[in-house]
Amino acid sequence: MKPIKPKYKGTVKVDWRLSKRSKEIITQYSNYTHYDESEIIEKILDEILEDEDFVKWLKHRRYQKKTNTIIFGEVVANELEALGNEVELDDSIKETFNS
Repeated sequence: MKPIKPKYKGTVKVDWRLSKRSKEIITQYSNYTHYDESEIIEKILDEILEDEDFVKWLKHRRYQKKTNTIIFGEVVANELEALGNEVELDDSIKETFNS
């Protein structure tokens, strides 16, 4: 038997307030897609990284290596730091981190 890997690696428990409407949308979309509610939230949040202005803003903030490592991964965060946050993510790297 092969070992079973944890489904959610590197997760944190959060306590957010949502409107009843937003919660119901997530619940119903979960029922429709057969994804867990947390998986739906993950997919929606990944789409935020398609906002080029937001990504540029993130990359140009000072002292954000920890944040960039969490969002973009270790290799890209190191490149950003080494190049003074002047590097652009190419499409292959974006695809890697959006999947």
